[in-house]
Amino acid sequence: MMPAIDLERLATIEFEAEVVASTPSVLRVLLARRPEVCRLREAYETGCLPDEQVREHVSSLLCEGAASNPFPFQIALAAIAVVLEAVFSPLAEEYLTDLGRIRASRFSNASGVARICSGIRSERVGTVSRTFPAQVAMSVTCDWTLPGEPSTGAYHILADTELKVA
Repeated sequence: MMPAIDLERLATIEFEAEVVASTPSVLRVLLARRPEVCRLREAYETGCLPDEQVREHVSSLLCEGAASNPFPFQIALAAIAVVLEAVFSPLAEEYLTDLGRIRASRFSNASGVARICSGIRSERVGTVSRTFPAQVAMSVTCDWTLPGEPSTGAYHILADTELKVA
């Protein structure tokens, strides 16, 4: 299936009926097991699902459901959060942070899933990503050793505008 078809399926009543959960943590687990979510994650990671397509889809859902209470596409928004959970990209960080900040009851499941996804991301060793704007060129050199061995390597990073530390 094409990523656009899977994105559209997330917003159907049939998909929502198949993913019934009592709490955001249970919902996250159920969504992570869904084939549509797995295909979308793979499509995103391989570049077949571009950021702009995700943004347009989310924007469309927000506009379409703006006047409804409760918000009709919570499961779709939560599923996208699960898709982006293990991806370290600006879109993933922005989406999970923004959705997780929403405290309105009409978004409780979606925002709860986003907060759980963000928490899981931050618990992973070596995967916290930070961007430091640089006013001038920076240089970082790192050496490492393995136990019982002499120095085994080094790397050097030069950054003109930003340095990412993971």
